[in-house]
Amino acid sequence: MNDGNFHKLVTDGRHFIKFFVPRCSHCKQLEPIWKNLADSLDQVERSAVTIAQVDCTESIETCRENDIKGYPTIILYDDGSRVGAYTGARDLISMKNYLSTLPFKPKNLIVELTGPDLSGYLDPRGSVIVRFYDPHCPNCKDSFSVWKDVVATVSRTESYKAETLQVNCKEHDDVCKTANVLQVPTIIFYKGTKKLDIYRGSHKSLSDLLSFIHQLHDKTIDDDDDDDDDDVGGGHGNDADDDEGGETRVGVSGNKLVRTLDMRTVDGQLATSKYVFIKFYVPWCEFCKHLSPTWMELAFRSRKVKNVVIAEVNCADQKHLCDRYDIRGYPTMLLILNGKTLDMYTGSHEVSDLHDYLVMMMKYDGSNISHYSVGEKRINVSDDDDNDDDDDGGYDNDYRYFGGSDDDDDDDGGGGYHYRDGRNEL
Repeated sequence: MNDGNFHKLVTDGRHFIKFFVPRCSHCKQLEPIWKNLADSLDQVERSAVTIAQVDCTESIETCRENDIKGYPTIILYDDGSRVGAYTGARDLISMKNYLSTLPFKPKNLIVELTGPDLSGYLDPRGSVIVRFYDPHCPNCKDSFSVWKDVVATVSRTESYKAETLQVNCKEHDDVCKTANVLQVPTIIFYKGTKKLDIYRGSHKSLSDLLSFIHQLHDKTIDDDDDDDDDDVGGGHGNDADDDEGGETRVGVSGNKLVRTLDMRTVDGQLATSKYVFIKFYVPWCEFCKHLSPTWMELAFRSRKVKNVVIAEVNCADQKHLCDRYDIRGYPTMLLILNGKTLDMYTGSHEVSDLHDYLVMMMKYDGSNISHYSVGEKRINVSDDDDNDDDDDGGYDNDYRYFGGSDDDDDDDGGGGYHYRDGRNEL
């Protein structure tokens, strides 16, 4: 970075910047470590932070504006705002650990088509999810925030193994006509250079879109398939509809990975599935939003396990159902065994911990186990309503579950909790 580009670059995303002068001995010692830090970041980490540097002998004005008093100075910026100076140890492990504690915040990962066609973006050995849109289309505008969440989730979730691309049909009319796009927004999944499937669900539903993407990884391409000649839909009025089993038709890819339950479908689902792991949430809860892609990932990992259903209940629409399970805050995750509540999950919101918990509970079949540890979180299997100091679960007088929930502000992945009376716990 230099005086000419600093302000432009630093306003886009998170930047970890070293200010230095070449003659400084401490700067010379840090130089190889700084290079190793940049080289050591994987694709996901690079999407969340940029490692950069400024030579203060050449960019005097930038260093003066940022009040650089000594060298080297390392500062973290977030969308142009100075977060603070890094004061930890200047070794590779310490700096990587510092960056790993930052909440995940990807840079702008939206890739726009700039060439004359899709050929430069379609990888014969990979997958690309392409969104066709018109900037003046109201539905395109309304669903753009969901598309950003899709892009961010795909970029950091290893199991998706796909790239994303956006095509402005106002500027690239020929490209959209070649793809046979008849209305916008339209999302098409390409496997190699072939059109594998078209998304026909709601463009405002993150869970439906992620379910569509997940399921297509198991689908193979028929070389004789003439789908490229089919008309493409997926725009206004094509929202997916729930059927009696809480399943949703998404494109031509089958049922939703995460079952949406309501008063009409819940009893039937519980009667036909031995284990049902239910997430109770409300759409406006930030903790619930953060958990949504993880819950979808859990469903994907569990999709071939017999007698297990990953489900969710929107308490904003299903108040009576949430009252039935005495839901006091969001998100709440309950494991149901043979139609009866077995346990409330209170561990980390990391998908690996959620999956390990589910596997362990199934292994013991919900019996002969008093606690199961996930990292430093403790999962309570038996009821503990005695309000004592043994930290083994239960509810306190405010109906706050205290058996291992993440009520602190330490960014340890434990998630958070939003009470129905409006309080927040991070």
